[in-house]
Amino acid sequence: MIPTPFRRAVAAALLILSVNATAIAGDEVRILVVTNLAGTYSDLAGPGNVTAARMAIEEFDGRVAGAPVRLLVRDSELSPETAARELATAHAESPVNMVIGPISSAVALAVQEYADANDIITLHSGPSSTVFTNEACSPLAVQWGFDTYALAQASAAAATPQNGNDWYFVTADYEFGHDLERQAAAAVRQHGGNVVGSTRIPHPAGEIEEQITEALASGANVIGLAMAGDDTRRAIQQLYEMGIAADPGRAAIAMEVFLTDILSLGNYVTSGLRYITSFYWNSNDATRAWADEFVFREGVRPTAPQAGVYSAVRHYLRAVDAAGTVDPHAVMAAMQELDVNDGVFTSNGWIREDGRMMHSLYLVEVMRPSEVTGRQDYLRIVDQVPAAEAFPSLEAGRCRY
Repeated sequence: MIPTPFRRAVAAALLILSVNATAIAGDEVRILVVTNLAGTYSDLAGPGNVTAARMAIEEFDGRVAGAPVRLLVRDSELSPETAARELATAHAESPVNMVIGPISSAVALAVQEYADANDIITLHSGPSSTVFTNEACSPLAVQWGFDTYALAQASAAAATPQNGNDWYFVTADYEFGHDLERQAAAAVRQHGGNVVGSTRIPHPAGEIEEQITEALASGANVIGLAMAGDDTRRAIQQLYEMGIAADPGRAAIAMEVFLTDILSLGNYVTSGLRYITSFYWNSNDATRAWADEFVFREGVRPTAPQAGVYSAVRHYLRAVDAAGTVDPHAVMAAMQELDVNDGVFTSNGWIREDGRMMHSLYLVEVMRPSEVTGRQDYLRIVDQVPAAEAFPSLEAGRCRY
């Protein structure tokens, strides 16, 4: 890792040189959204990513540093090969300055590989693998949302004091689930909790009544669900059918879940569930106002990855405006110098040298049906987890560019 003071000095010098040598003049600032427009993750990211990017661009009246901003859109079809090909095609037609939008880590890695080779900034709002700030870190890439380490660490840090000391993990039987359990178990013990046991469920989830029965019989205060997607939905449904919602002394903590999962399963089934998120639309006046505009355009409330797209695009455009150029190294230098403060996704963020956008996370709980007063307003914020507690230190990382 290059020492921080040296890197900042070089970045400042690059910024000054680029403003003088690579001004935008009458050219365009070209942003490409590559996302899953239809299918599995289209509600989580999809067209909403495009809307979020457009909302950020409109805040600048479509121009930065005297140049118009052009928004391009391509469908990844959840395929790494397709996503990389679409980026290459778009870049060949009119050079792309920044790319954002993939939701899966495999797709995002393929996009970043092409972007790195062609001096394109890549901003990740959806993928949760820690590889982006470790082995695959890049001087032109930033991971904007949470990652699996943060999900595990923040869940344990926030939930162990709230729900007692005893955890039992129900884990999807593949590497992603195993990794979540390992990291969460270590964090639980770090915060003074106990892991009383764990069980594995097949992936994708089939019949899981036996494993959920074991979890409930363990006597643990917290049932940790180390899984994602359909596995998580199946486990939450099974927990509901077996009565966890009626037990005030016990809580289920989902390691990776989104608002779209809550809306899909319904308020009764998810009542009492707790999970970590980067964003909730009803957090404050600013998030509500932004979400209302998003609903006007999309018909649904924004998810955390979609709010992350808005935040990342907005910050990128601020940096282009400050740098007066689209030179990627100068823009990234400006992005690292500027605080990330959009009032929607975060008001206290900053970009670290390994490509991690540092920001607070929230522990949220799904309210009881009788407590819900607004449409799609199912969550209450239980706790806020500072960035320093949620993400690993810079020294603990494996970024070596």
